[in-house]
Amino acid sequence: MDKDPNDAESRSHSQHHSYRILQDAIGDNIPSSPKFKQPMVFDILLAVGLLVAVGGFTSGLIRIYVTHVAKDNINQHNYKAAINILKRNPVPDFFSGFGSDPNELLNQALYLDAIEKLEEDPNNQTAINQLNKINAGSRFFSHAQQLINEKTVPSDIKLEQSIIKEGKAEDPPDGEKLKEMLDEPED
Repeated sequence: MDKDPNDAESRSHSQHHSYRILQDAIGDNIPSSPKFKQPMVFDILLAVGLLVAVGGFTSGLIRIYVTHVAKDNINQHNYKAAINILKRNPVPDFFSGFGSDPNELLNQALYLDAIEKLEEDPNNQTAINQLNKINAGSRFFSHAQQLINEKTVPSDIKLEQSIIKEGKAEDPPDGEKLKEMLDEPED
């Protein structure tokens, strides 16, 4: 394939001609764009806002992942792993957002693990301790309290009370006398 030297020359000439036409059309009076100078405060506020937004989004994703892994472990009856994951939850409650509550999942894992331990050994003290860790307000709290009351033995030590009146101790009165004493206004 032979190249014609005139062909390269004509291309160069046409590019130069196009450039000249463009330069003539624009001229030396290139319109200047309006210059908007924003203070640095806007840049800093924008940077901080973006950091907070990205941080919140990232921690939300981590929270979703943690609760998903904990749910999978609970479904697979691996309660110890779910408890460890949820106790070491790296996401603060500030970024809780929507979805499953990690605290409720922790209560569920504690309850199910305690039930499993109590089925193996009805006198297992670690299971009772796990039931004590369930937070009030959880849907597992009342069931846990029932199990704790059934499994714990009342103490042999009984506390006795006495009423001190005018500096001397008296035996506790009967139920009716006590009620009357409580209803009477004091001098």
